[in-house]
Amino acid sequence: MESTNTSSIEVTTRSDLSLLYKVLRTIIRPLRPRLVKPGKPAPPESQKLSPPEKRGCKVIESRREGIWEYTFRHSSQPASQGGQPLHDGVARVVEERKPASKKHRVYYFCGGGFQSPPSNEHWRFITQVTKDLAQSQGQHREVEITVVSHPLAPASPAAEALPVLRKWLASALVEANLAGDTVTLMGDSSGGNIALSLGFWAVENYKAPSASATSGDGNGLPLVAVFVISPAVDLRNVNPGIEEVDRYDPVLTVGLTSQVARAWTGNVESKGPVPGKPAAMEMSNPTVSPLLHSEEIFGLLREGGVSVHGVVGTHDVLAPDALELMRKCERVGVRGKWLVWDGQMHCFPLAGGGEIVGLSEGKEGRRWVDEVLREDARV
Repeated sequence: MESTNTSSIEVTTRSDLSLLYKVLRTIIRPLRPRLVKPGKPAPPESQKLSPPEKRGCKVIESRREGIWEYTFRHSSQPASQGGQPLHDGVARVVEERKPASKKHRVYYFCGGGFQSPPSNEHWRFITQVTKDLAQSQGQHREVEITVVSHPLAPASPAAEALPVLRKWLASALVEANLAGDTVTLMGDSSGGNIALSLGFWAVENYKAPSASATSGDGNGLPLVAVFVISPAVDLRNVNPGIEEVDRYDPVLTVGLTSQVARAWTGNVESKGPVPGKPAAMEMSNPTVSPLLHSEEIFGLLREGGVSVHGVVGTHDVLAPDALELMRKCERVGVRGKWLVWDGQMHCFPLAGGGEIVGLSEGKEGRRWVDEVLREDARV
């Protein structure tokens, strides 16, 4: 392992690969991209989810501005006031919760090509991170992870979903500000794209309540970080490095990433314009390709004290653009911590499994994520 510090970005690089991973990538590569291909199209708007029961963890269901949320808590924590059980270990709460102590709230957007709900790997990963973080509570803000059920394409493309999510985010930031909490927007793959899009929107548009306590910068922005794992940051797929990486990626293909980009931007075949439907978005629009924001807009992250953290495996067709995002943050002076693992696949921290079974690289990646979240909770 090697860590290097630049003017603003701390990069941890790894190149070790386990025998299990080498065997796994050989087995799964002929199956790509069927293992991650989106399934049956979801209906429009935010969908209610059914998180599986996980030992030692409780999930609280709530709703904000029409968006369903699923908050993970270690079983030693109280579920919520007034919660009703969905099944063992899971409770439902529809009314707003009033936290008893200051928190670092992590809002997580699960990947799935903008089109699929969270997978079992997502639930397992977030459950395990919740358990990991519970072991270090009491020294700083309690870290609370909430999965956001964002509207899915193609029924809810970006032009429809993002305005709804901005309204949701404005509410979440106001609530966090009033409570003195801090916030991280986090996501993997397509979810990382959404987290970045909302983070840029927040530094451009958020206005703190005039009577609120301030946290974060002088404007009262409680957002302290955007954290991305193998993110999609430029939907055009024009980086010359992508073609080379496509030869090695055991999970994704350029064809699949192009297809999901068309779905998210609304550039799919139809029988003609639908009344009331917004027009398709250009893939060069920075709203959906956040790498393309100007350096001036990137500078708003720096001025707002918002870090950008990332995890990248270099055998991932999304990696060349993700690394460009890291370098652009560095040029502008945006702070952040990045784990770059040479030869690793797309979203490898999600392959860490549980406490025993799973890829060793995935477990190491998850532990690195844990530590960065702990550090942000100290802000």
